[in-house]
Amino acid sequence: MAHGKTIKIFLESNDATGIKHAEVVNWTGQAILCPRPLLAALKEWPESQKPAVYLLFGENREGLPAVYVGEADNVFDRLRNHERNKDFWNEVVFFTNKDENLTKAHVQYLESRLCDLAREANRLAMENVNQPKLPSLPRSDRESMEEFVEYIRLLLGTMGYRVLEPNKRETSKVRPSAPVRTGGRTFKFAVRGVSATCLQTNDGFVVLKDSQAALKPTGSFADYFIKMREMLVEKKILKQMDKSYEFAEDFLFASSSTAASIVAGGQRNGRTSWIDEQTGKTLAEIEQEALS
Repeated sequence: MAHGKTIKIFLESNDATGIKHAEVVNWTGQAILCPRPLLAALKEWPESQKPAVYLLFGENREGLPAVYVGEADNVFDRLRNHERNKDFWNEVVFFTNKDENLTKAHVQYLESRLCDLAREANRLAMENVNQPKLPSLPRSDRESMEEFVEYIRLLLGTMGYRVLEPNKRETSKVRPSAPVRTGGRTFKFAVRGVSATCLQTNDGFVVLKDSQAALKPTGSFADYFIKMREMLVEKKILKQMDKSYEFAEDFLFASSSTAASIVAGGQRNGRTSWIDEQTGKTLAEIEQEALS
């Protein structure tokens, strides 16, 4: 017989788009959700220094919603590495224990099981190249970890990620617009005779109204981006001018690279394309400095 659950969510900065701590009453596990721009703040959280299983969420190079599942002895150290070597993600959710009873073998087990479930659900594109091997655990530990998996599924769904839920319909491939500006750094990108302004927020990257986009695509412009641009034109978010497109309103992109690619009319790395207005540094340089 299924029973109701009480879930507690703590907002670290009284901001719904900031870092969140989630737990189920009478469960020893816990979840932390952190937007990529706030990653440096995690260093002050003791939970980030523990063994954990984690999921990175964002968009892949084709512009599709994507997830990467991993595990680490010290999740903050691993996320610092991913900040340098994985561009696609804009949010992380990791799971650890309130006590010290979650071991390396446990998080490896969880990683393998979450990869299995995410692939079966087929809701998001998987960024994992290999399938992690399921480690051997005593029967009692396996049962405990299977229960842990169910709590992970519950908390992920509560926080808006149904990545482990069986998929009964096609996942939407286009992120909605109508963003709300919530502050953050402002970046510029000039390329191929056009220029655009982008606001980094905890939700993603907002290309601002009156920004320009290249009129003609290059050979590196993937089919997905062509279709996305056609959608933006159809919805009158992009309007055609004499020598370029122009954004008629703010538009939220899930990743800096998708935003840069639409502006440039060709495949671009957003972390090296967007330049901070105040410092002249790239997005990649600013993220690195925040973690040093």
